[in-house]
Amino acid sequence: MLFYRAPDILFQLFLPEDLRDDSDLLDDEQLQLMLFSAFLYRFVSCAYEYYFIKTFGFTIGKKLLGLKVLQCRVIIDNQGGGRNRVLLATSPDGRVSNHSAWVRSAFKNVSIAFLIPSSVTAIFNIHKRTSYDMVSNTIVVRLNARARYR
Repeated sequence: MLFYRAPDILFQLFLPEDLRDDSDLLDDEQLQLMLFSAFLYRFVSCAYEYYFIKTFGFTIGKKLLGLKVLQCRVIIDNQGGGRNRVLLATSPDGRVSNHSAWVRSAFKNVSIAFLIPSSVTAIFNIHKRTSYDMVSNTIVVRLNARARYR
């Protein structure tokens, strides 16, 4: 039975003396305020990302890194190789649709909130797309030096 008590014993070892009593650390009002703040932060970050991706195609951080989000319906590998190895079938102006921008920002923020490593899919994907890019039919591309400062 010691096996079942091991987490309790470890918890007691690493918990400071003044926190070992049975009293609640947070009352209901503090917990509600903390949950409200967390939901408000997720909503604001989702709205920020939606607005910038929909309007400009990038957030401030993506602009600084020379990246842009494009609507991507199909990816076709160019058999010729070289630097232009991938052809993208995007919308005519390259802008992300309302639906795709909302899906991308919501999926990304929910996965971050629940600590789901959705960016890990970029490691295993041949085109370096994350799971939220695949779900929303978008792709992040690197702009060339001339296009960065327009």
